[in-house]
Amino acid sequence: MGSMGRKQTIAGLLILAIILLLAACSKSGADGDAFAKEILKQYPALKDHKMTVIEVKRVVDGDTFETKSGEKVRLIGVNTPETVKPNSPVEH
Repeated sequence: MGSMGRKQTIAGLLILAIILLLAACSKSGADGDAFAKEILKQYPALKDHKMTVIEVKRVVDGDTFETKSGEKVRLIGVNTPETVKPNSPVEH
């Protein structure tokens, strides 16, 4: 294979890699849309409410989690034992 053939092969592979990367990136938004549609299908009363699909970074305890962007979210109305109180036993 000559120098020109190698350059074309490398260019072709690079273009293919970029296309696959863009396809993978755009799919994540579609997955979020599909997830939201499934939630609305199961809970139609939420139709007129704002919904945001967000990635959870870590679960703090049974009713609190931290998002990938660093926000802490506490679920109201969920009563779970606190597990993170320093110098305190786990509640049952």
